Amino acid sequence: MSNWEKADINNAKHVPPQKYTWKMRYAMTAGKIRRFFLGHFCKNKVQEFHDLRESECARCGACCKLLFRCPHLIVDDQGYYSCNIHTKRPVNCRIYPLDQRDIDERDMVAPGTKCGYRFKK
Repeated sequence: MSNWEKADINNAKHVPPQKYTWKMRYAMTAGKIRRFFLGHFCKNKVQEFHDLRESECARCGACCKLLFRCPHLIVDDQGYYSCNIHTKRPVNCRIYPLDQRDIDERDMVAPGTKCGYRFKK
């Protein structure tokens, strides 16, 4: 069994990509496009979103499995996920999550695992 499979068993039940409904795929695709646009063209808006963000990443890896598993996602011996290009991550990854919509998309992938981030109301 690979480390990837062990981590999924130990951490949470993730929804396999082939089980995504069209509605889920649409929401995740729209979220990726929204984050790309905001990250590249609306940096001030991104900062406003981040000012409302609290806490820190729980390292569950769910956000790195939206639509597909990121090829840079790795898992350590304790079953925590991280990125093997963390210092050179794409903009979409650096700004994630922007708001509650991103958390809701992430919850489609790992409904049984809470995200470490939350947002001020």
